[in-house]
Amino acid sequence: MSTTRGGPIGEAASRPSAWARRALIAAFWFLVDRSPGYRGPVRAALRAARVESLALRSSLVRRLLLTKDEPRYRSILHTRPRELSARDGPELHMLTSEADLLRALWALKSFFHFSKLAPRLCIHSDGSLRDTSIEALRAHFPGCRVATGEEVPGALSEYPMCRFFRRRHVLARKILDVLLVARSEYLLVMDTDVLWFGESDQIRACVRSRMPFHMRAVHDAYARNSAFLRRYCGLDPAPQVNTGMIGFDHAESFDLDFLENALDRIVNVPRELIPESIGFPVPDAVKEGRYDPIDSVSWWVLEQTLYALLFGRCSRTVQLEVESGRGTKAHPFVNRRIEDDTALQHYIMDNRWNAQFPVGVEHLLRAGFLSDWASGAAREHESLREGDRGSDLVSPSRR
Repeated sequence: MSTTRGGPIGEAASRPSAWARRALIAAFWFLVDRSPGYRGPVRAALRAARVESLALRSSLVRRLLLTKDEPRYRSILHTRPRELSARDGPELHMLTSEADLLRALWALKSFFHFSKLAPRLCIHSDGSLRDTSIEALRAHFPGCRVATGEEVPGALSEYPMCRFFRRRHVLARKILDVLLVARSEYLLVMDTDVLWFGESDQIRACVRSRMPFHMRAVHDAYARNSAFLRRYCGLDPAPQVNTGMIGFDHAESFDLDFLENALDRIVNVPRELIPESIGFPVPDAVKEGRYDPIDSVSWWVLEQTLYALLFGRCSRTVQLEVESGRGTKAHPFVNRRIEDDTALQHYIMDNRWNAQFPVGVEHLLRAGFLSDWASGAAREHESLREGDRGSDLVSPSRR
């Protein structure tokens, strides 16, 4: 019997391996990306097909094609600045890093272009922002604050669990630093992986009425599971909270004693109860069979858990609609198709792959966002010169 053709061994040998198929696909798209004819509708169609390809999830293809350092993505660095004229009213907070500087710029400029909101802006460094990047942020958003967080540890001197959380995980700054350095009665908090594509009447209504709101997740992604938090910790988180884009009343949420107590109950779980407590995503230590009280915490979502607990104490909280309908636009937090009625999208990691640049930013570029930004900034600059500031929800820009 032949072992080269027809048999199981021959069939396996005649098919290229999964790695070889991925390499061929990567080489094809590498050449297509650099082809002079890869333009216009053909480019858009091929990019759409490429994004849907499972082969793109390979690290090799991501490094070759889906890097956020493509010159087209870096073009946001050369756009007009956005002058922030508001001296009171709501305040938008964002935590970012040196690695996520481009994400932050795309997120913020899409927010100010589409949202029709004009809050004050406070950008929080995770400790990695270089001085040149801080100056770049101030140049793009004149009037913004950049908080380095140097004063926060002193303010937490009587809160050991809060200090521990802040030392343990960078996302602690997204809640502790925001609450401690805020200068407004109503706060907005947005992640760098959120892009805006249209106006959100839901969010505008919440801002006007100072009503708390959050994006709606498919399920509870909390440091310990919700049932355990309620049964053993005496804590009641609001359901399905995603903190990609949230808003809340500062005074109603600023309660360090509550956060200190909640952190103590979440982290210091008796060892025998740990198997019942596991949250989502499941920590690597648990996957490896280690049930240590600290390592069994899903630290990446602890900040989200604390916000869910704060929302759970509010008598009224708005969950943003994931699907459009009843006069509202869509606010999906998963990687969904961008429609005409999409207000914003939170580009979460999907199997270690993020679609913010190859899908979201590409959509904005094809829609002429950069030219719209420039013309919109010029119109508002002229309006400001004429003394007409327009709506109190729209901030002017300058050249």
